[in-house]
Amino acid sequence: IEDLMEYYLNNAEEREVIAKNGYLEAHSKHTFAHRIAELIAGHFPRYELIGEDKNKKKDPNPIEISKTASGDLIKTAHPNKRHLRIFAAFANVNWENYNLQPALEEFGEVVRYDWLPQYNQYDPQWHWGKKQQMNMDLFQFVKKAHEKKPIDVFFGYLSGRLVSPGIVRAITMMEIPTLNLALDDKSKFLGNLEPTGFAGPADIASAFTLCWTSTKDAEQKYKQLGAKVVYMPAGANPHFFKPMNLARDIDICFIGQN
Repeated sequence: IEDLMEYYLNNAEEREVIAKNGYLEAHSKHTFAHRIAELIAGHFPRYELIGEDKNKKKDPNPIEISKTASGDLIKTAHPNKRHLRIFAAFANVNWENYNLQPALEEFGEVVRYDWLPQYNQYDPQWHWGKKQQMNMDLFQFVKKAHEKKPIDVFFGYLSGRLVSPGIVRAITMMEIPTLNLALDDKSKFLGNLEPTGFAGPADIASAFTLCWTSTKDAEQKYKQLGAKVVYMPAGANPHFFKPMNLARDIDICFIGQN
């Protein structure tokens, strides 16, 4: 690795080409907007991607999603087509508002439920009433939003510590497809056993219409519980994570974890 560092420190042009190509690859194929498009259009029968088999039976009012030459996602305007109305349930801890929210907004209106700061999963009373209060608040929020104007998709970044499977099933019973994202489910699929169940996604997985795991190794765990799951890596927001015209004052930076 020392030889590689020395080589690229002395070959700036080659280094910059690699960096640029990596960014363009991520921008054209691996944003959170790409992931959301693949999930919704590829796994819910009401929505489809342009370019799919034209002979298969289709919903009379699909949302069609395609890409520009640069890889940007676009929603094709057709008569009687409409943008999605997405209910999003996730808290902004540090990265969510910069990645999930803009990606969902690519496809229409987003009705957002963020339980912070009203509810805190680390509250000593969380498993003795606070969790149940938050769950009922979430359900009523969805119900009122759906009654006002139908919700097309429920998107959650949720765990068993946060919600009960019964609340998820109640939302699904309103004929709203439910989708949940889990990023730490390789080692934390179960998580700690707490007074209201396992902290990870295991208890709630089968209640969702579809689960999105970013860990290939976790797929089988979902399937063993009868949950429908799809594996796709996480994405990024290219409008936030992008090349900056700044002076280089750091020679080498390592990003990652053990």
